[in-house]
Amino acid sequence: MTLFDEVLVRLGWRAPVTPRLTERDVIAKARAVADEHGWTWIEPAQADFEPDYRTGSGIWKVVSNAHAVGMNVRVYIDDATGAVLEKGFLPR
Repeated sequence: MTLFDEVLVRLGWRAPVTPRLTERDVIAKARAVADEHGWTWIEPAQADFEPDYRTGSGIWKVVSNAHAVGMNVRVYIDDATGAVLEKGFLPR
């Protein structure tokens, strides 16, 4: 969430968006995607929720091996439907 969005929420001009899925759920789903494709999954994994105020939902961005460059699985998951929107593996 940007600072501008936070200010609008605090002023009551924009309703906060609460994720429907949990961080644990989206990390498990991303790990399953990695397993399906044979991609290496390295902990720690990081999941960030990006709210979309127009729809009242948002997108989860999950990255494995979050503290390093390379060997990262990246998965984008729609919070409303649980569908995988994008997926990829960065080997280097």
